Amino acid sequence: MHRTISPIDETPPRDVDGPELPASPGRGQSADSAFAIRRILVVCVGNICRSPMAEYVLRRRLQGHGVTVESAGIAATEGARIDPFALGVLAARGIDADRHVARRLDQSMLDAADLVLVMERPHLEFIRTRFPSATGKTFLLGRWIGEFEMPDPLGRPRETFEHLYRAVERAAHRWCELI
Repeated sequence: MHRTISPIDETPPRDVDGPELPASPGRGQSADSAFAIRRILVVCVGNICRSPMAEYVLRRRLQGHGVTVESAGIAATEGARIDPFALGVLAARGIDADRHVARRLDQSMLDAADLVLVMERPHLEFIRTRFPSATGKTFLLGRWIGEFEMPDPLGRPRETFEHLYRAVERAAHRWCELI
């Protein structure tokens, strides 16, 4: 059993069946706990739009809490630069992601992560199929905002990236309440 928070209102958490979320200092554990969330991996396809945006938003929100946030893509071209629209949307909010370079997801990244956040259900399925050992710690980024899937903005206008940023920000806020 794990605790959930309603994505719509601020009602108290309730117990539901499903995978147990790892404990973290924010959930009643000490920072030394073996189950504390100390490393988060954010995953999308190319690691140039969605996952870097979420990585940098989570980094900002968790700054000073001893949590490392990284990102990767299931089909990333190693070393690719962040999408210019994603970079611009982050920069407009004072977040410098200019040094981001894409990384392709591998087992060692998943092994090192305490929590893996993905953008869409097919990403969950990919990890369950290819990396089954990470299944229990892998969730949708939008889990706490109505199981929302973050749509891929690649090739779309900047406005789409702005909408994505707002969704990422809402989802990150909810996750940070739990960790």
